Amino acid sequence: MAETPFITLRAANPHDVAFLMELRRTSMWRVVTNHYPWIEADQLERVLLHFESSRIICSDGRDIGLFKVVYGTNQVQLCQIQLLPEFQGRGIGSMLISQLMKEVGSSVLSITLNVLRSNPAANLYARLGFRIFAEDRNSLIMLWHSTEAFQTPHN
Repeated sequence: MAETPFITLRAANPHDVAFLMELRRTSMWRVVTNHYPWIEADQLERVLLHFESSRIICSDGRDIGLFKVVYGTNQVQLCQIQLLPEFQGRGIGSMLISQLMKEVGSSVLSITLNVLRSNPAANLYARLGFRIFAEDRNSLIMLWHSTEAFQTPHN
């Protein structure tokens, strides 16, 4: 595995939509088309869903991915994490998800995500401690929660 590059996150803005569509095409085409036809309008809808929660992953001044997390009252939803292919397998996804888990671990919130069955990221999520909560023909709904967050303090 190549060295994990230094990354930063910045809020997405409307000028990022073209990048996010290209990112989706390059990182998700094969996975999506294993389950559904690729329809540009549907993919744009996916990019724009919870857009206010979108963070662009940057490395050395270059936009390299997307990290979209929605914070709810009872849970945190990891909506999307995508990286340009040349940045995959470098530990960036693991690092960002681990940071999110550490942040959420001090509360009683859980993290949920929905992943297409053919997406290799499902293996990453399982390795990080996410468990299958529900599933259908195309998707897995996975859940993670800190065991410490659900334990009662000892007196």
